[in-house]
Amino acid sequence: MRIHYLLTITLVLVILVKPLSALAHLTFFEGEVFRRYLGPTLVISFGDFMEVDIVNNEQPEWGKKLEGWNGMFAAPPELGGEDWSFDYPFIIPPGEINLAIAPVGYLKKGDVDVLKYVAAEGEEFCIMLNCIVPLCARYENFYPVIGILGPGVPKSDQFPYPYPEDCQDCGFKRVHPIHAAPGERPGGYGPPGTEPDSWFPAQGLYYMIDWEPDTVWMHLKGPGNFYIVIYDPEGKPGDYMAMSGWDECEHHYTPEELYLQKWMNYYLDDLKWTRINCKEPEKYGLVTMDAMIPNPPPCGYPGCPAGE
Repeated sequence: MRIHYLLTITLVLVILVKPLSALAHLTFFEGEVFRRYLGPTLVISFGDFMEVDIVNNEQPEWGKKLEGWNGMFAAPPELGGEDWSFDYPFIIPPGEINLAIAPVGYLKKGDVDVLKYVAAEGEEFCIMLNCIVPLCARYENFYPVIGILGPGVPKSDQFPYPYPEDCQDCGFKRVHPIHAAPGERPGGYGPPGTEPDSWFPAQGLYYMIDWEPDTVWMHLKGPGNFYIVIYDPEGKPGDYMAMSGWDECEHHYTPEELYLQKWMNYYLDDLKWTRINCKEPEKYGLVTMDAMIPNPPPCGYPGCPAGE
């Protein structure tokens, strides 16, 4: 079942770069990201559904976006359609919530992007979330947040959007990123210590200042519906790369996942996935070890079995 799922999303689900010995996340893209290359979103017009309209004596909603069907480059509904939302969330496959993933998306003005995970009865998992943005001058003051809605999540924060119907009694907790002074937001082309010719993608990113306020992690239990949400508190539009999960062990990924990385490196390098034409800032700060999350995370799960 899992292999079949992976084969259906060959052009979307990828791994950053080298075999996953460390610091690699399984990367996939929101359909909206590709609008930079594919043009405007397809919408319904009266002529498209003329026969249906005559039979039902109804006129379609003018200009309604077609989720999950946007021409031959469609983003299937299980991948969140074109715009990840509560109606069309990206579905994290069963049993894979611990895997290190990197959803990459674009927030429209006032937008919220959504991933969903349905935990089974008795299932336990460690959630670990943070969010970074491309190293572009226009994004120096762009601080989107990532959080989680779900049963057992403490009601630490206020979620500014309506709760989904199947999560009305859920708690919510999100990151609270530290904002840097002008020209001092940490940025670079990989974690501290990464060599210029290393396996890490050649893409500039603004990194966290301090992992503690910039990361949500906790031990959670099923059953229940959990929603990972990404949005900007001020409603600003922009590109982001989120991080979820902690398990980066190579032997926990399938051969299909390891193979797919080779096809998407081109798109990851040089920030080709951003919706804007990215101009690197003239000045930015250094990434320090304060931004690095301790490995393994202290929530009851080792990163990899000892010796592997």
